[in-house]
Amino acid sequence: MNIRDKLKLYETTAPAQSTPQPATMPESLARAGGEVVTSNGETLWRFTERVPLDAIVPASADDGTVCPLRPYLRYNRHPDDLSLDTLVFLDLETTSLSIGTGNYPFVIGLGFVDGGSFVVEQYLLHDYRAESFLLAHIVPRLRSARALVTFNGKSFDVPLLKNRYRLSGVPGYPVDTPVIDLLFPCRRIFKSIYASCSLKSMEEKFLGIVRNDDIPGWMIPDVFFEFQRTGAIDCIPAVLLHNAIDVRSMASLLFALNDIYRGVADKNFTALETRALMNIAHGLYRVDRALFIDLVEFIGREVFGDRRLFKKYGAALKRTGQHDRAIELWREERSLYSLEELAKHFEHRARDYGHALAQCREAAVLIDAGVLRVGGDPAPAGIITWYAERFAKREKRLHRKAGDAEAT
Repeated sequence: MNIRDKLKLYETTAPAQSTPQPATMPESLARAGGEVVTSNGETLWRFTERVPLDAIVPASADDGTVCPLRPYLRYNRHPDDLSLDTLVFLDLETTSLSIGTGNYPFVIGLGFVDGGSFVVEQYLLHDYRAESFLLAHIVPRLRSARALVTFNGKSFDVPLLKNRYRLSGVPGYPVDTPVIDLLFPCRRIFKSIYASCSLKSMEEKFLGIVRNDDIPGWMIPDVFFEFQRTGAIDCIPAVLLHNAIDVRSMASLLFALNDIYRGVADKNFTALETRALMNIAHGLYRVDRALFIDLVEFIGREVFGDRRLFKKYGAALKRTGQHDRAIELWREERSLYSLEELAKHFEHRARDYGHALAQCREAAVLIDAGVLRVGGDPAPAGIITWYAERFAKREKRLHRKAGDAEAT
């Protein structure tokens, strides 16, 4: 096989080209809000929906501050000066679940604020050959955004859209625009509360939105393929409605999440159940240690059941100079982790080598029993060995330091 034959193995077949659609909007799609957009002989089908802004964003969001979204933005590490009118909400309906070259976004939904309205602007790829025109047409809207808001967009929508711009050779996509992906805070807060953190689940369980007669997501690619094969448009309005609800829900979800973080910032901890507070606390550790400590102390003894949160709490106390409180915490818990932290304190800070050695001796009892804490279940041998080696090195060093201290 020569090199030319080998290269043919990597050739891909271009998607079947549909018969060009007429530059007129079918009546059923026109009733769904559709209009034909033409330029230089190119044609797009656009659908626009306007709803009052207060139907999407709760009145509580308007609290008179310069940026009512600041709590969410701050605690999720986004620029905290973004406002709703600088955001564009993005959602795609695609021909598959891959971000590969064969996947096309055949509905692009964009949500944005225009005066007192929330606008959902959707573009339907009625013909493969219209893709470049569609992508070029929405560039100004994308570039107007200081951030794109998505749900799972960092992993899917945005990489796919970038891929389509690159493959189509259409310039202008704002590659440096930040992405606010709402999936991550939803998982962070609700992962141990809801069985699923999908957008539909968040709508039903968190926002109280129930979709009636919504088209299932797995059916949507087939609607497009049938449309391309036969021109059947009966299910297109259902796909457009599905996409529009997605876009609207993201805006509502953003402000509902913001209300949660604003409550935390105001130390109104009673508004959330303990599991949600513990999940939020994990994210607060690196952003606001003082608020993190206040939240963990409100949670109380539940923190002892979350090893990662317990360790962060001790570290936060230590790093904010509250050493006495950290010592009290570690003494109460008496695990190998806490004993090591106490040994560190007495060795390096207090220079009390006797007390440091006492922690090592107590740790040796747990290590011999093969457990991480008093009354705990047997731990994996690898973890016990790891601690045994660390305490052995520390004990040897402490004996040397204690001998040096006595000699002087």
